[in-house]
Amino acid sequence: MKMILWIFAIALLLNSCGGVPTSGVVAISYTPSSSLSSSSALIVTTSSITSSSSSSTIAVSSMSSGASSSSVVISYSFTAQNLQACTYDPSAKTLACAEQTYLTTTIGSQNWMAENLNFIPSSSSSSWCYGNADSNCTTYGRLYDWMTANEVCPTGWHLPDTTEWNQLVASVSNSTQNDSLAGKALKANSALWTTNTGTNTNGFTALPGGSYYSSQFYSQGAKGYWWTASFFGYSHAYERNILADSTTVEADFYNQANGFSVRCIMNAQ
Repeated sequence: MKMILWIFAIALLLNSCGGVPTSGVVAISYTPSSSLSSSSALIVTTSSITSSSSSSTIAVSSMSSGASSSSVVISYSFTAQNLQACTYDPSAKTLACAEQTYLTTTIGSQNWMAENLNFIPSSSSSSWCYGNADSNCTTYGRLYDWMTANEVCPTGWHLPDTTEWNQLVASVSNSTQNDSLAGKALKANSALWTTNTGTNTNGFTALPGGSYYSSQFYSQGAKGYWWTASFFGYSHAYERNILADSTTVEADFYNQANGFSVRCIMNAQ
């Protein structure tokens, strides 16, 4: 309830100011629980106000100077729901957790899960199997709302932010975001895609798990969506997606209540 009131207060402040300030300084605070070790690039507008840090408190991002300054503080507090200590085996490239053993892959300097997360969180209303079929969770992993996606990666791993996703794309395509080859390289070479254009060059094995929103499921087989840890304003967050008939990795933002897949990345050593 406190979180809802806090976000509502931010919404009133932004509305009363006519939106996010266009001059001055915006301070953005991100305070995870002590059991989380997650980095986030916190984004308030599409491009003009951005702050990124691996520390628990995000630094101030300066904007164009003006006669007056403004301050907006957005705070999200996450409580880790996955307290199990999974066992990572770098030689076998596996991460053994209670619910299953995941394959992993090293791409550039990053260690990623090579499968979508299939951990069942404590709240039954924050994650879903596509079509409410357990077999889809086995094949594609679970779909999580954004707040839950920030809480469920195992100890030593976290939900990647937009910067980490951009680094992944750059590693497979020599680009920083949208690229004509990245989606093809990351997609599994699998008939699970309605149009199979994947080469799975680096073992990422992206699958088209689809999405969930407002009691409806969408696009399994045709599209995969993955949450990032980066949020947009007070009710939306950024994701990365790949279409079956496309070879690119696309970036967009959606309401945090959407259910998307989760890929965890290992914390920097």
